[in-house]
Amino acid sequence: MSLLTVFARREPTVDSVAHALGCADKKDTVFYRDAQCTEFVARMPWHQSGRPRKNSKTVMLNCFRWNLQWAH
Repeated sequence: MSLLTVFARREPTVDSVAHALGCADKKDTVFYRDAQCTEFVARMPWHQSGRPRKNSKTVMLNCFRWNLQWAH
């Protein structure tokens, strides 16, 4: 059985506390269902441990493992 694919990219954080403290340059990892990044799935904030790196092939979201593709 093959894994379903999710697409990820780094986007500026939406954390209001980070903005208030001057950390607006931090990037969250945002996951989408499609390659055009229009169908939102999940967001991992910049401070959360276990975020995927650029060389990661899979990611765990909502108790399921997904095949990971980085969107450019």
